Amino acid sequence: MTGSQTPRRLSTTTWLIGPSLISPLASSGHGSLMIKLDLESAFRHIPVRPEDYHLLGFIWEGLFYYDLVLGFGCRSAPYIFNLFGEALHWIIRRSLPAHICHYLDDFLLIFRPGTPSHIVTAALEWCLALGKQLGLQFQPSKVEGPSTTLEFLGLELDSITMEVRLPPAKLEYLVELLDAWDAMSSCTRSQLNELTGFLQFTSQVIPTSRAFLRSLYDFSKGFSSRFTQRRIPGPAKKDLRWWKTVAVGWNGIRFISPKRQGIQ
Repeated sequence: MTGSQTPRRLSTTTWLIGPSLISPLASSGHGSLMIKLDLESAFRHIPVRPEDYHLLGFIWEGLFYYDLVLGFGCRSAPYIFNLFGEALHWIIRRSLPAHICHYLDDFLLIFRPGTPSHIVTAALEWCLALGKQLGLQFQPSKVEGPSTTLEFLGLELDSITMEVRLPPAKLEYLVELLDAWDAMSSCTRSQLNELTGFLQFTSQVIPTSRAFLRSLYDFSKGFSSRFTQRRIPGPAKKDLRWWKTVAVGWNGIRFISPKRQGIQ
């Protein structure tokens, strides 16, 4: 099968990044120690079954070459790799006293306040050893923690101030991006997808902002191809003005509210 022939059920994966990232930190509480791990060359850990070698081959100078592990261009690679990622997530969750978040090859471990630092350090060493045992290599240069402040999936997490922050460089880029769009009267679908992708990312730390993406997504449905140029409609312009107003006056910080206990 080619990428376009891969069934949708074998190539679609959905992640809830914002809520699943903020909620565990809110539940864990003030002063939680955190660890970040990143698998090296994620897809390349997963071997391809011999029956499928012919689907991943090419000829060069009269010789046949076959990719024996998952490639980054395969439509189904994220779905297949995530099955292994979920298994690793399950093993860690069953073995360590920590909240676990993972997005493909990135893992975040959050330990409750009061957990001794030597236990957190031992947990980190155990995770690295587990990776080797399973044939999975974590990148030493991207291991962070134990710490109360670190960056995960492009956002700064701080369990002392209980904040999630958009790094200054990304906040500056957001303002510049919206300034550029304020001067535009038309766009292509590729340009719009780039915009909505970044706004969706920043919506993790801007409360209620997802409501102001709706008109942009509605606008994106009318393109016949990614190269087609279309005028930006009024509702989309209005939402972009809202985003610009917020971005200019916002400090890039979202406070994490402690999880409240329900009344029964």
